[in-house]
Amino acid sequence: MIFFGLIAAVAAFVGAALFLLVTMVAGGNPGVTRKLAELEGRSTKRDSKGSVVARMLGGDWQRRTARRLVQAGWYDVTPAQLGMRYLMFGSLGAIAGLAAAIFEHGGLMWVLGALMATGVAASLPNHHLDRAVKARKRGVQLALPNLLDMVATSVQAGIALNGALASAIEAIDGPLAEELRTTLNEIRLGRSRAEALTALAARLAHEDLTTVVTAIVQSERLGGNIAGMLTDLAVESREKRMLRAEEIAAQLPVKMAIPMALFMLPALFLMIFAPVVADFYGGK
Repeated sequence: MIFFGLIAAVAAFVGAALFLLVTMVAGGNPGVTRKLAELEGRSTKRDSKGSVVARMLGGDWQRRTARRLVQAGWYDVTPAQLGMRYLMFGSLGAIAGLAAAIFEHGGLMWVLGALMATGVAASLPNHHLDRAVKARKRGVQLALPNLLDMVATSVQAGIALNGALASAIEAIDGPLAEELRTTLNEIRLGRSRAEALTALAARLAHEDLTTVVTAIVQSERLGGNIAGMLTDLAVESREKRMLRAEEIAAQLPVKMAIPMALFMLPALFLMIFAPVVADFYGGK
């Protein structure tokens, strides 16, 4: 009975995955809606409100997932497609666990292992998304101080802010340069610089970049010295990066304790006590 229940669960997983696949392939997104989504910093393939998948998934979950997808730079992936990946990977894990349980003629423990494999496999897309978000923010953190220095130098030389940004992004690479190019394209299409920069900060969701954007917008409104402000922000960003590096270095001894206890100490004990044990049994 347990195996029959697990087979039914696997069939339900596979059926739901196929249903989501068909609905995603059949669904479409008008070009105007896609363009508006790009200007608002959202995914380029948003689900239509009337789609079946959008009705199946919760609105709060879709909004949270859409923000995470944008932060990861996955503009071609919708929340519904990510949910379909969860279901498909979970189905593969369930099938693998069920096959192992049947092959080994296992009991309840094997069934629990199959359920655990299902959960682990279903969480793989979410883990991949988290890693993409962290890698993107790390790239922004590394490129931001150099970008601010170059923009400040260009502004001090008399170049307009848009031109300074366009010149600076040619000297850097990574997600910050890509998003800045998108921001400059939005400004050329008629969007105000304040709105475009605010959308940039919302897409990347990086604390230091948000501070920079807020400072630039306020300086433009109040007529402040943008070049001096950018220089100060570059120094502050470098100091924060050094503090983060020192914090990571301070955590290394704690993180190395477990590998040392698992690998180094047993080998050390073996080297110390193995000759003693060998002499003791050899003397007998």
